[in-house]
Amino acid sequence: MRQRYVGELHGAIQSSLAAGDQRRLLSSIQIEEVVDGTWGANGEIWHLADFTRAAGYGHLAD
Repeated sequence: MRQRYVGELHGAIQSSLAAGDQRRLLSSIQIEEVVDGTWGANGEIWHLADFTRAAGYGHLAD
């Protein structure tokens, strides 16, 4: 999953270059993982499922 993420992020950055831009693009992407249950939101500790529900995707968590 990490490989796909950095590959697609690099590709998105590369696709934003102007057509014909011949400069070599180098990217450095740091992945910082957050342990579930260590997010603070609205004065409470939230888990990934809480964010999923708040975003309207609660039906995917079941």
